[in-house]
Amino acid sequence: MKHICFIFPNENVNCGGYIIQYDIFNILKKYYEKYNIIIIKKKECKQFISQNIKDIKNWYIIIFWGPIVNYLLDIFKNWNIIYWAHSCGYDLQNLSNDIPIICVSRNTMSYYGSTTSNPLYLLYSPINIKNNNFEKSIDILIQERKNSSYIMNKLLPVLMNINNIKIKIIKDWIPTRQEYIDILSSSKIYIYDSKEYWNSNNLTEGFGIPPVEALLNKCIVFSSLNHALSDILDPLNNCFQVTGILHVDLKNIKYVIKNYTKVTNDFDFDVSDMFSKKIFINKFKKIINNVDLIH
Repeated sequence: MKHICFIFPNENVNCGGYIIQYDIFNILKKYYEKYNIIIIKKKECKQFISQNIKDIKNWYIIIFWGPIVNYLLDIFKNWNIIYWAHSCGYDLQNLSNDIPIICVSRNTMSYYGSTTSNPLYLLYSPINIKNNNFEKSIDILIQERKNSSYIMNKLLPVLMNINNIKIKIIKDWIPTRQEYIDILSSSKIYIYDSKEYWNSNNLTEGFGIPPVEALLNKCIVFSSLNHALSDILDPLNNCFQVTGILHVDLKNIKYVIKNYTKVTNDFDFDVSDMFSKKIFINKFKKIINNVDLIH
């Protein structure tokens, strides 16, 4: 029987990639009972290696957390490693070309397809969101985290001076995921401009999950189109682009607030198939079977 070990950073991280990868672990643990699927933290790696050194051929070591990937590639260099790649841009000096890479977006796959000769697989992460169909009592929802200086310092002050527009700003992490989904369900517009954040860190948007969650809750998304966001977003079909041109963005936002019902009827919000649990489970099975074959 094959064993699968997910390696997480030492501390829990308030980050979408960490949370999603933990959700993936729980899904796979439930649906793949023939595998022994476990989690260990970085600090437990050396003990794990010493305890299982005689059984390395029967383990798949799944690594994903960018800041510790090089370290893990080094200490597990004789093991069967699978790199579950989120953001791109890390200097992965220890990434040998026989390591399979599961890519969470086409953007990630394109990056590794142009820079490596590793076996690549595309696997969108499952997102299970219940749209509560709340009354749309919030006109504009903005998360401060990862949003650009243009949004926070130029666009937002102008929006706040417009009468009869209700704006909600999320500055910190919401206590529970369901509470966050309830806020999305109550919002007409969701604004997300992550280009500046990722470019300043020389990394890429890995999943593009925030706009997906908004779309599934019938929010009109205003977003940048960088990196993985271009996998999902299609201007005027399911989103409006944040252009960075103040008068253009203001006109589009005002139009949506005034004509929300018309815009929602014209938009295609259905991205659920791309991120469905069923498709994810079936695709993972194909991937792991192919990895078994090539190893």
